[in-house]
Amino acid sequence: MSSSKQQPHLTMQIIWKDEDIIELKVSAANGLFSGATDVYSTQKELIDFAKKLVNFPTANDVLEYKAGIIEDYAYCNLRFYCIDNAGHIGISITLMGENYTGFGMYTEDQVKLNLVVVPSDIDYFQKLLYRMAVAQEGTVTLKGNI
Repeated sequence: MSSSKQQPHLTMQIIWKDEDIIELKVSAANGLFSGATDVYSTQKELIDFAKKLVNFPTANDVLEYKAGIIEDYAYCNLRFYCIDNAGHIGISITLMGENYTGFGMYTEDQVKLNLVVVPSDIDYFQKLLYRMAVAQEGTVTLKGNI
């Protein structure tokens, strides 16, 4: 549990790239829990994810974005889903990573939390995410409502 209350958010930042791979810092907080991890993805995966967010949600849509490897260094899973008929969107966020604790020891840390957002915030996030993926640089933040 986080010792200081953070504004609810999901943030993705490109922290490194080469011609084939993008390294992302993904961080999230819901006011009670928070976490961050660095995962590898590709420009194509980010662009495809951003394109799938266009006009999300419709009906009972569920959209998932995964980066990294769950059994390896780091992993991120973002699962977007409809909560109600008013258009509220839930995001289930799982962040995992290894943490160096000193003396040659690592721990495997994990946080799972949920955010609630409105469609207009998804639309804005989608546009910024697409621009970031195309430019292969920058930071995007989706603000949560709870």
